[in-house]
Amino acid sequence: MRRLSLVSSGIMFLGIFAVLAVIMYRSLAAPSSEESAQSYPVPLPASDVRRLVVDAFPDAEIRSISVDARSVFVATVSSDGEAIIEIDRETWQLVSTVTFPR
Repeated sequence: MRRLSLVSSGIMFLGIFAVLAVIMYRSLAAPSSEESAQSYPVPLPASDVRRLVVDAFPDAEIRSISVDARSVFVATVSSDGEAIIEIDRETWQLVSTVTFPR
């Protein structure tokens, strides 16, 4: 009976140490917040994005802006209808425009 208790206790302590080792490994191996913040492109001021959209559609009103890993999507409304504009985050150039005429 003692041998059974010692074996089961030993297995339980090995399991606890294994879980603690995994937790410590994950916490030490995770990238810091500074590294992950530097991996994103430098944010562009909103005034520059608005200028790009207004140049593309002179009377456009911005309804919403959505950010993706690669692109910025701008939903606009103008007298011609609605449009969704895709802007590349790396070069800040117009990639595509989808228009919905009225």
